[in-house]
Amino acid sequence: MLSATPVNNRFNDLRNQLALAYEGDSDSLNKKLRTQKDIDEILARTNNLQ
Repeated sequence: MLSATPVNNRFNDLRNQLALAYEGDSDSLNKKLRTQKDIDEILARTNNLQ
């Protein structure tokens, strides 16, 4: 369930919101963000920091 003021306590929350916004199409998101690495790889690395 989405709220008007979402709270991201974890990077996993952010990943899920990004997946909703781009309908799970990480290739499209990678193109828009112009990242050197895949967004899934970036967020997977952040999970190791928690």
